[in-house]
Amino acid sequence: MEAASGARVSFLASDPSIKCDTDDPEYWLLWRTAICFIGCVSALPLLYLVLLFRCRTAIVKHAPSRLSRGCRFLWHDYKEEYWWFEPLQHARKLTLTGFVMLFDESRPLARALTAMVVTLSFLVVMIYIEPFRSTTDSRLFALQQMVLLVLFQAVTLIRLCDEQRLCRSFGFESSFSISMACAAWNLLLMGVVLSMIVYRALQQSQRATLRLHI
Repeated sequence: MEAASGARVSFLASDPSIKCDTDDPEYWLLWRTAICFIGCVSALPLLYLVLLFRCRTAIVKHAPSRLSRGCRFLWHDYKEEYWWFEPLQHARKLTLTGFVMLFDESRPLARALTAMVVTLSFLVVMIYIEPFRSTTDSRLFALQQMVLLVLFQAVTLIRLCDEQRLCRSFGFESSFSISMACAAWNLLLMGVVLSMIVYRALQQSQRATLRLHI
C-alpha cells in the first residue's frame, strides 16, 4: 500500500524504492525484452540438437563434413554414439540456473528439491552410459554433480533451520554450522577424487609401451 494515495502498489523485492508500475510503457518494453531473451536462451539446446542431428552420420562414421567441423565443440568430448549428449547437458544447466527460479518465492524448497532430482538423475545417467571419451572427464563430471548435490542439500537444511528445534534434530546448532559442514565435505570429496585421478594418471604413465625401431 502507498500511504499517500491508499492505492495498492508493487515494489521490487530487493529495492523497495523501485515501483513495479504496469501502466508505465517502459515496464512492458522491459517485459517483452526479458521474454525474448529467455526464449532465445531456452531454444539453444534445440538448436544444438538440430545441428548435431544433421551431422550425426559424419560424426559416427568419422567422415568429417563442413558442418561437423563447425560444431565440433558440441560433440568432440563425447563418444560417437552419444553425439546428442551436449544439448541434454545444456538443458540441465539451464534448468539448474534458470528454470528452477520459475517456482514461486513462497515455495523455496521446491527449487532445491527440483535441482537435486535433476542433478541426481544426470549423475545416474552418466554412470550408466558413460558418454565421455576421457575417463578424467567422467570423474570430474561425477565430482561436479556430487558437489552440487551436497550444496542443494545444504540449502534445504538451511531453510529448515529457520526453526531451531528442527535444526537441532538434524544435528546442527545453526545454519552457519551447516555451511561449514558442507564446505568441509566438498573439500574432502574434491581431494579424494582429484587424488584418484592423479593416481590413475601416474599408473598410465608407468605402463610399459611398445617402441618401434625403424
